[in-house]
Amino acid sequence: SRTSNGCYAAGYYEGGSKGTTTITYGNLGTGETLTPGDAFDCDVNGDGTYDAATERFYYVTSSGDNAVLIYYTNVNDGTAGVGNGVGSTGNVAYYASAQENWHGPVTAAAQLPSTTQWSNGGIIAPGTRQIRNEEGATTTNNGRNAIESFTYTNKAARLLTTQELVAGCSSLSGVGNLSTGELDGCNYLMENVGQYTSTSGTYGYWLESPLASHSNRVWGLYGSSRRVDYGNANIAAGCGVRPAITVLKSNISY
Repeated sequence: SRTSNGCYAAGYYEGGSKGTTTITYGNLGTGETLTPGDAFDCDVNGDGTYDAATERFYYVTSSGDNAVLIYYTNVNDGTAGVGNGVGSTGNVAYYASAQENWHGPVTAAAQLPSTTQWSNGGIIAPGTRQIRNEEGATTTNNGRNAIESFTYTNKAARLLTTQELVAGCSSLSGVGNLSTGELDGCNYLMENVGQYTSTSGTYGYWLESPLASHSNRVWGLYGSSRRVDYGNANIAAGCGVRPAITVLKSNISY
């Protein structure tokens, strides 16, 4: 019922622009091309079952032969919605407990699924990555701090970057506009986010990218305002952790 934020503001009510109170997340693929928001069930735990209830992902973007997909909900200790049931928004988390953004998601990464939990060999483990800011550079604090490479030790997933988010959202021209509703063209990114749906808990989730102009701020997706914004690395500020995985496009059936 909130008029300025959340799903009501996005038009999801009977008299609104969507004309319905039902939100449909993602798309069914065409069988010809991969489109942002295409929904896939991925057997990430390798048990031979493609479980739509717990193994739902959405295609975001591609890099060469690889496809980047994002999980349908936030995780705690690698599991969807621990404490509140599957599909819950989970708990908030720090990006990094230190008040610094150039060491990578030191604290947030601990919540991601391990290579034991998501053991399917088709997942390309993130390993060591050079973290970059929203401009693609490897510094923060207006060039005064060098962003270190970060190793997602024993993790099967990582955090999504600002660049990937922009590529996967038709209504987003870039980050930094802080424009309410700028994510309305890609609501698949906001499934199970508090104040976008009727759930409670986290308002959004951290992205991998630090803010270029500050030494302690990091980008995140905020479902309540339906926009990309930033928060302090050592203040949870309503953000949780949502896994992104990389797989070969040739391994995707669509």
